[in-house]
Amino acid sequence: MQGSDIVASEIVSSRPDLERLGRELFCKSSGEMWAKPWEFGVFDAQLSIQSVHTSDGSKLTADDLAGFNYTGRSGAVVRCSEDKAIAIGVAAPKPWRQSRFDATPWCRGVRFDFVDRDRGRKNPYKIGQKIRSDGVVSVTCWPLDRNKGPELWYLMPVGKGPYRGVLNVEALERGLFTWINSVRQREGQAPLKVGVLTPKQIKSLAATGLVHQREILLSLKQEFEQKGFSFVGEDRVIGRSLPEKAWLLWNSPRHRDLLLHPEATHAVLIDDGELTVVIVSKKA
Repeated sequence: MQGSDIVASEIVSSRPDLERLGRELFCKSSGEMWAKPWEFGVFDAQLSIQSVHTSDGSKLTADDLAGFNYTGRSGAVVRCSEDKAIAIGVAAPKPWRQSRFDATPWCRGVRFDFVDRDRGRKNPYKIGQKIRSDGVVSVTCWPLDRNKGPELWYLMPVGKGPYRGVLNVEALERGLFTWINSVRQREGQAPLKVGVLTPKQIKSLAATGLVHQREILLSLKQEFEQKGFSFVGEDRVIGRSLPEKAWLLWNSPRHRDLLLHPEATHAVLIDDGELTVVIVSKKA
C-alpha cells in the first residue's frame, strides 16, 4: 500500500462520545450490540458503522483513509489498530442532552413516543413525564427538507428498559416475516400476507438507505391504489444480524406501531445487506 502512515492525531472526530464508543466497543466486538451503546451514555439510534482494513495486515495509510468518513449529521472515525479503522455515523447532529435539546436548526417538528417493553403500540411522551412502566422513549425528527420523511434520532430506556433479547425468538428462527406475524398474533392482530413489489420498486426502495424518500413513497402509494391496496407505511432498520433488526423493530416505538397496525393486511420485506425495509399495506 502506498502513502504515509497516519498518526493518532490525524483521527477525524466530531463526536468524542462516538469516538470512545468505537474505541471501547465496536473496535473490540463484532457481535450483536443490542443496547450496549447506552452503557457508554450514547442514545443515538440506527448507528451506521463502516470499516476499512488492509487484507495483508499492513498498516493503514493516509491514502487508505482518504475519503473514508462517517455518513450522517455527526459521527467519528476511529483507528482500531494499525490495519483497521471504523466510521460511526448517526442522524442526530449532537449527543442527547435533555436539558439542552433543540432541534429547530434541523427539524420542522419533533415527536417523543413511549412503548412498553412487553406489549402494546406507541403512546405520546413529554420530556420529564413520569412513567411507571419499563420501556423505551424515542425522539423522531421531521427534517426541514420535506422530501424526506421522519428520522429516528434517539432511543432511551425508561425504568428497566427493554429486554436485551428478542421476544418470540423461536419464530425468528423461521425468518423475520414469521416473527412479525408472531408478535402480531401475540397482540391479538391478524397475520399479514406476503405482498408483491416489482423489481424496479424494490431497487428504488433499497437505494435510499435509512431515508424515507417521499417521492418514492408517493409513487408507491399511487401504484398500490391502482391495484386495490392502500399504503400504510414503511419501517427501515439497519443491523448486523436478524436478531438485532428484530430487537429494534420491537423496541422502537414508531417501528413497532407500524408492525402492529390493526388495519394492515400485507407486508413486503426487502433485505439489502444490513438494511431491511418493511413495506406495510392494506387491502382496500
